[in-house]
Amino acid sequence: MVKRDELECKANKCRDILNRYKFLIDLPLVSFLVDDHWRSIEELGWSEYLLSLSDEDICLLPDPKTFPVTLETPNSLAELVSNCRETYSNYPLFECEMPEGFVKLGMSPKKQHEVFRMGIAVKDVINRKKSISQIIDFGSGKGYLPEHVALTSPGIRVVGLDREEVNTEGGLQRNKLMERLWMPLFKKQNDSSLDFDKNTMNHYRPVTLELKEEHISEDFVSRISKLSEGFVSPRDGTMLVGLHACGDLTSLLLQT
Repeated sequence: MVKRDELECKANKCRDILNRYKFLIDLPLVSFLVDDHWRSIEELGWSEYLLSLSDEDICLLPDPKTFPVTLETPNSLAELVSNCRETYSNYPLFECEMPEGFVKLGMSPKKQHEVFRMGIAVKDVINRKKSISQIIDFGSGKGYLPEHVALTSPGIRVVGLDREEVNTEGGLQRNKLMERLWMPLFKKQNDSSLDFDKNTMNHYRPVTLELKEEHISEDFVSRISKLSEGFVSPRDGTMLVGLHACGDLTSLLLQT
């Protein structure tokens, strides 16, 4: 268990690092291209060094634990890596062991934590609001959250809405992979305390929709029902969720 003063100290260190290197963090891709942000890296003396690295080493750069620091590494970059290592090494708050039965397929550790914790919150609402029989997830991406909810909440139908067709297709492909994993997992769990239902593979449906303000109306669920070919019903209790309701999705979600 992390003590309050220890947690506060680590949080302050994180804040100091973020403030010091804000010019690297607060940088949309468009700004990088339009404002020629590469020049700020040149001023640090990093550009020539970064261009000399292999693709494999560049891919290691986001992780201070694996990025190789050598004699050729610019001092300011080596200092950044060292600060990150010192701040994040052995940090118990970032460790989150998933319970047996949690299917991690395709998820980073960060995404696993988000999906698992959000899944608990969603299930809590379902247990308290007995009228809920279907869920619509806004900005569902490849369907990590909606599929997890469908797998662990027997009888609940879940639609994942995303504006990108590639994400919808990715959700469908992942669902097919999950079918191969699900039955062995179900048999392994047998009579465990976790709520598993071997038929839940059919309780998740990804749908492509670029949500706009004109879509928000009393018959919103009816529209989703048509898009999902009757998978959800406008007559049934519906819960709306959004793990990453980016941009104006949050405001649209509140208006729905």
